[in-house]
Amino acid sequence: MIMKNAIRYITRAADLEASETGLQGKHQYLSALAKHVNAELKRVEKQAIETFRADRHVTGKRDLAPNRDLYIELHGVQAWEKNKRTTNSTSLVWSVNYDYIGADLEEYPQSDF
Repeated sequence: MIMKNAIRYITRAADLEASETGLQGKHQYLSALAKHVNAELKRVEKQAIETFRADRHVTGKRDLAPNRDLYIELHGVQAWEKNKRTTNSTSLVWSVNYDYIGADLEEYPQSDF
């Protein structure tokens, strides 16, 4: 029950942030919150290990591919150019300012790209 109330509180705070600063502000609020929560999670894990309440165990193995520099060192630049794989890297870019209280998104058409 405590967690459910906490989630409601955080959601309400994010909505209030949106009403004051728009959707971009809500996104920044939630991103900052996620960063803080992840840091707190790491701190709690460290404390649990230091107080002998938890420990890290190897639960399996997985293969790791060599990084670019090691691959080139082992096989050469030509092999790297021939065998490398690429993927798209994305990031959120705010393109239009919709920071209007009560704005109807249909009134503000989104750009095509």
